[in-house]
Amino acid sequence: SSLSIPSAENKELRKAVFISTGGAPSQQQFKGTIKVTPHASHHLCFDHDRAGQVYAIHFALTHADLEG
Repeated sequence: SSLSIPSAENKELRKAVFISTGGAPSQQQFKGTIKVTPHASHHLCFDHDRAGQVYAIHFALTHADLEG
């Protein structure tokens, strides 16, 4: 799948980084992403099914664990 975002129209998106996890992100991928972008505002895009909800929860828990 692909996503088209008009970055030319949104100056904030000019500094954005988009990361593909291949559909099934691991906790190590989450940790690596958070460690190299600790001050970023992370926006997650997962399917709105049970698996996507679980990934979002795992990201939030991983992020909280690395902060505290």
